[in-house]
Amino acid sequence: MNAVTPVSTAYTVVRAVGDAPMHPDMIRLFEYWRAIAPCGLLPARRHFDPLAIPDLLPRIWLLDVHRDPFRLRYRLCGTTLVESLGQDPTGRWVDEIHDSARDPRYFDRYRHMADEGVATWRRGRAHFRHDKDWIVLENVIVPLAADGTTVDLLVALTRRHDALRD
Repeated sequence: MNAVTPVSTAYTVVRAVGDAPMHPDMIRLFEYWRAIAPCGLLPARRHFDPLAIPDLLPRIWLLDVHRDPFRLRYRLCGTTLVESLGQDPTGRWVDEIHDSARDPRYFDRYRHMADEGVATWRRGRAHFRHDKDWIVLENVIVPLAADGTTVDLLVALTRRHDALRD
């Protein structure tokens, strides 16, 4: 096993589009998430229709949130990300397949989203091993809750950036 690379825990809580300098695709997912939310509640998986955002699906990944102990399991991983990772993580625990997830700070962002029911955005170096072109990543992650309040699923969209150009 390789040594664990220190994880940057920098992320931004997003309550409105202007809270972070998001790529237009990130904005689309975020705005879609807000549009499907019942009044005063978080949307549930049943509200989320993948056909509403078909062009984003290859870069979408879903994480089931398990508590006590807190763990995340890939429910789904889009084809672009599977290619980049060199494996399909669907059905596997995040901490079993990614070295960086062994850093105790790695899950801070996810715990915050699960506890507070907030969306987050991040742009920076990849935490996971991707192919050589995936150095700088941007992602937005939005929470879903079957009961409207207890987060049980996270929906994420990731895109890569050319560190030299954008």
